[in-house]
Amino acid sequence: MSKPSFEIVKQVYTIMSGVQRSKALEVCTKLRIAEHIAPESSKSVGDLSKELKVHEDTLYRFMRALTSMSLFQEEEITDTNKTHGIFKHTPMSLCLRDQGVRDMVLMRGSPGQVLSWNGLFNSVKTGRTNHQESLNYPDLWEYLKDHKEEEVLFSKAMTGVTNMFVPVLLSFSDYSKFEKVVDLGGGQGLLLKNILANYPNIKEGINFDIKSVIENNSHGENLDKRYTDQSGDFFVSVPESDCYVLKSIIHDWNDECAVNIFKTISKSIRPGGKIYVYDLINDLNLKNEKNQAGWNDIHMLMVCNGKERTPQDWEYLAKHSGFKIDEIRRHSTIPNTLGLTIFSKI
Repeated sequence: MSKPSFEIVKQVYTIMSGVQRSKALEVCTKLRIAEHIAPESSKSVGDLSKELKVHEDTLYRFMRALTSMSLFQEEEITDTNKTHGIFKHTPMSLCLRDQGVRDMVLMRGSPGQVLSWNGLFNSVKTGRTNHQESLNYPDLWEYLKDHKEEEVLFSKAMTGVTNMFVPVLLSFSDYSKFEKVVDLGGGQGLLLKNILANYPNIKEGINFDIKSVIENNSHGENLDKRYTDQSGDFFVSVPESDCYVLKSIIHDWNDECAVNIFKTISKSIRPGGKIYVYDLINDLNLKNEKNQAGWNDIHMLMVCNGKERTPQDWEYLAKHSGFKIDEIRRHSTIPNTLGLTIFSKI
């Protein structure tokens, strides 16, 4: 066998340095560097270091590393009287000025997320992630209960993702026939608030999540009177309703747990009621695609023992929980993207 080409080795090295790159992105976000450079302006590393209260030379070295990932751009200096180290934004660094993006970066870099990946070798061998070994807790959710800052950050990150997708979700959803909607695992309640705002026919909306999440929620003065926060456990019982919403929830759980969630809903769903599940629709017919679906799937395994499901996987859940699939909707023709799977009770 001939030696690999230099270009191929470079690609391997780039993948190998993924941990360092993601940590650099997290630190850049923590320092809020993007917010200290105006969108249409530039700033010297000297001024940046003073504002950020960090070591100037090390910041310059750090910024140059970030530019290799298209995070910021160092300006060319033609005037010999000027020093090097003047940086401006790129489209990617501008993205870090968005609160939702920042929260997601910080959440993905938090200890609970990072430590969970330490068990990847054993997960590939056994098919399960042992959080007792990686986190010293039975699962991520028990870990978050004892790590309040990470729990709040998790909720904020999920709200940020929801905020980006709300227009898309509502574009292929119809809530016009429901009087009551319950958002299971709704976090800070953003999706439910938007559903209520767009559907005056809904008489009541309940944002349902665990107690520690609900206790951290705060709302403005103009909160819709139809909106209510309620704490509970969707493995035990859920409020009666004619529509249940689960956005990015079922992919957190393995098949056994997912079936149990559906069975809990089955006890409370009104006649003719529906379950709206918003999750990625995984298409295994696509081979060797350079998209995020495969990574999302493995990430769900590592942090939650969950999975991103194919249409066949959704059929399995329906069959084993007493439901049937009415329809699977995708927001675009692009495979492996967020979709809506609608279930009704048999």
